Amino acid sequence: MHRLRDMRRSISAFCALSCFLTACGRTLPPAPGDEGTALKAQFNAPLPAPHASPFVNLGNVTASGINNVASVVGTHPFGATQHAFIYSNGSLQDLGALGGASFFSSGAALNNVTFGKPALATGQSENAASQGEAFLWSGTNMIARGGATTWGSGIDTVGDIAGRVSSGGQAYAIAWLADGTILKPIDTTLISGANAIVSYSLSAAVTETDVAGFWIPSSNANGFYTAFNGVTWNNVSILPLSGDTTLVPRALNDSRVVVGDSRSTTQTHAFAAFIQSISPPNAKVAQLPTLGGAQADALSINRFGAVAGWAQTATNQTHAVLWRPFTVNGSTQYKAYDLNALAPSGWTLGSSAGLNDSYQITGNGASGPTSQGFILPVNENAMDVSVYSGKITTAIYANLKNVNSLLRFVVVSVWQPSGKPNPFENSQLDNATSAQLDTAAYLFLNYTSSGTVQMNNALTALGGKTSPRVQGLRFIGIDVEKSAYDGSSSGVKPSDRVGIIEDAIKAAPAGKQIIIYTTSGHWAGLTGTTPTTNPFRMCPLWDAQPDTLPDLLEHLKGTQMTLWAPYGGWTATTHLGKQYEFNTGADAMAIQNYLKVPSVDLDVFDWQLPFDNHCVGGSAPTL
Repeated sequence: MHRLRDMRRSISAFCALSCFLTACGRTLPPAPGDEGTALKAQFNAPLPAPHASPFVNLGNVTASGINNVASVVGTHPFGATQHAFIYSNGSLQDLGALGGASFFSSGAALNNVTFGKPALATGQSENAASQGEAFLWSGTNMIARGGATTWGSGIDTVGDIAGRVSSGGQAYAIAWLADGTILKPIDTTLISGANAIVSYSLSAAVTETDVAGFWIPSSNANGFYTAFNGVTWNNVSILPLSGDTTLVPRALNDSRVVVGDSRSTTQTHAFAAFIQSISPPNAKVAQLPTLGGAQADALSINRFGAVAGWAQTATNQTHAVLWRPFTVNGSTQYKAYDLNALAPSGWTLGSSAGLNDSYQITGNGASGPTSQGFILPVNENAMDVSVYSGKITTAIYANLKNVNSLLRFVVVSVWQPSGKPNPFENSQLDNATSAQLDTAAYLFLNYTSSGTVQMNNALTALGGKTSPRVQGLRFIGIDVEKSAYDGSSSGVKPSDRVGIIEDAIKAAPAGKQIIIYTTSGHWAGLTGTTPTTNPFRMCPLWDAQPDTLPDLLEHLKGTQMTLWAPYGGWTATTHLGKQYEFNTGADAMAIQNYLKVPSVDLDVFDWQLPFDNHCVGGSAPTL
């Protein structure tokens, strides 16, 4: 895909270190060497079997939140009581309690972290006098944060905590900042509580801290959003939805979007509030859709604006839900997805309590009579490499996988349009397999020779159709893009190219999934097909959209917002993934510099997309 990316080098990147690395601004650890028993031991932890959903059963716990490295905070049974916990990398750490092991504690939230640093967490714990106190988990021990009758509800990247204080029968919102400052974002003569907090830089000299929660100015509760720039507060009231009397924010992001629930005396409704201005204060509140029932609640939001929570179905069952945003005529709207469609057999996912920027979701469900926590990824990352990537060792793959917990597979270029295989392809595939990554391959065809011959030669270079290397591929991609070998200068017609692509598919191993890699600027001109005449439109599409966003929002945008439906007839049900950043993007360059490899491209795939038999090796595609 080097040719395509060379034509589009003016990519704008918004984050120097990568959403691919699961946290913008993350500091990378030193790159590994090729040897070392400690490194090998660190990266030999087992992964789910290839092609299996990387779903994690957290056991008999109540999950409350998830951070950028897929650590989960919550509460678990501990003897005769319950304790806060943090789950990370396959192990659950008990956080204890302020008063000692026999006292109660509960985990509410944890922060996003820099790689190699421990997560900070907050919640409430009993002290030795059996009084509930807000706590800060420092990474090594539990620290009392607010005194008696306080709660910690939210924590940001620097360790600022949002919560409540109860005093004299009155509870009010409070924020304990990491530097020791105590902030009271709302009138403390009124009942209130703070549930969420974020901080981010407005400039090199100014950091803004935003807090969201509820307050009761009269008989009913309203939401509030407060922005603090280090000197002054700006407060914005968030009023309940029409017909409701109470609104309680649960979470917010750094784009000033607040989510939570709006309630009447009998119903709970999920909402998203867009803070359009803090001076003068202005918030636009929208109700989020259900799954066919009457009620819903929004509990978490990521920086892309996706929201997680629960919603009722048409049969009044409560299911975990993901709301993903899309834009129509300049207005943000949301579509609800029932996460039970992705659940392993026997599971019912009742609520999604947390959502991170990599679309890993934690929540609570059941696979029997006992409630259990879970982690469910919606997207997974991939990295495609070619002759330009050179040698990539097992240790390099393993270290990158450890940095990005959603890196699930590697797609290797195995045929070049010059008519030669990639000389590094076998080691690139074998070392990825040794690092317990899945593999896939793609052929960059030329259109002056037979598709059958090119596929056969490519497979022979990999060891043959029946070799373990070929049989282990998730899919084989056909790369359709302009090049010096596309036949334009030698009279090759679009119909000839269609025939070459079809012959290559027929020559692939029988039953092997085939996908198409292309983009709007190349497909129609090379193949001459339209959305209704494209014979490959049921082949899953992997398209180039270097927008630097590791997110498959194209599933919701349809023909209004993207090009892939008009240029090839592909739909949301056949859009497998996208190449979201070429090797010239800031994220990819950071990875290249870190791993000491010349070139990689970054991709995101929808792993739960069901494959069928419309486009498989050994036969022509069917519609």
